[in-house]
Amino acid sequence: MRVTPEELSKAHAQLGDPEEILHQRRTLYAAAVSLCTGTEVQVDVEQDTLDNPAVRGHLGAVLSGRSRYTASARQQLTDLVAPGFGTEVGGWPVRLASAPVAPSALAGALQRIAGELTRHGDESGGLALLTVEQGGAIDEAWDRLVDGVLLAVRVAPELAMDLLPHVSLFAVVVTEESARLGSASAREYPGLILIPKPRSALEVAEALFHEGAHQKFFDFGMTRAMLGPLSPQAPRFAPPWAPPGAPEWPLEQSVAAWHAYHCLAAFYGCLHGVPDELPLDDGSLLPKAASRAAEIGRYLRRQGSFLGQDAHALIAALEGAPPDDPSPVDEAAAEVSGAVDDGSILVYPAGRRTLVVKRGAPPVLYWVDPRLGSRPR
Repeated sequence: MRVTPEELSKAHAQLGDPEEILHQRRTLYAAAVSLCTGTEVQVDVEQDTLDNPAVRGHLGAVLSGRSRYTASARQQLTDLVAPGFGTEVGGWPVRLASAPVAPSALAGALQRIAGELTRHGDESGGLALLTVEQGGAIDEAWDRLVDGVLLAVRVAPELAMDLLPHVSLFAVVVTEESARLGSASAREYPGLILIPKPRSALEVAEALFHEGAHQKFFDFGMTRAMLGPLSPQAPRFAPPWAPPGAPEWPLEQSVAAWHAYHCLAAFYGCLHGVPDELPLDDGSLLPKAASRAAEIGRYLRRQGSFLGQDAHALIAALEGAPPDDPSPVDEAAAEVSGAVDDGSILVYPAGRRTLVVKRGAPPVLYWVDPRLGSRPR
């Protein structure tokens, strides 16, 4: 049974509203900068920097131990947006990476997504962003982007306005160099949605529900208990619609895809009352979304011992029943939460939750509730 946009928004709200989740996510990145620089970072003051997908990608690499911190990487998000290519919809920003500096600032994200395309047989040789340097082409893309976001809000307002806050930046890829690319995003550069030069407002709206679902899931992953301590040991999922020889999906990718397909199916269910917006593009995932969500959902309900508490709650809300087994207690998380008062770790209050950081290389981060019940990041 297809889940409605209202049901999805209510399920998300069980984990927290967008304002709360964004504040906690920014607190985590501010803590990362503080750890590297030894100076306090004010979340409200640095919000524009902490929302930049390129900065988030850099800090993620630093926290995981894959990179050393570079002060010059702290670039403001608005530096990537040329004048006239930002607006608000429902009080939330819609921005297009359009300034001449955007391609170099987002080079890591482009390389990551191009690598995935190559792995799946694309021989385009790389991706290029459309910026103001290409003249009128980006004006047309911007107008269609805004039309698509407005269409999403008109057709499924509850869900669209639930996902949009988690999208920091859109970027348009030059179509001639990305024939195989639909919409795309990368876990390593959260907040960024890449789309080819849009051919219709509906194509943009679909991208918002697809990739916007991923962006919300990325923020859940940073602030909520989506995966349990045993998640690396979980059996992988083999999508029956994948071509022969395609790699199986790890658990996190499976949960993210399941969530995105539910969001797409909810939007598609609303489109039947908007006949003027059809027909769909040949590559649209909308007609397939409900069946794929159901297929992945059956797999996820057998992986309860590998999933975190918040993933259990989300799956129960959208599938009608929780996963089969509870996730075991993370003893390491309990140990860290018990050390909050002994001065050996750093504490960052963030609304109803507190970020606890245990120094190390890399550091260990946990979210704890007011009763010191820990939630590993």
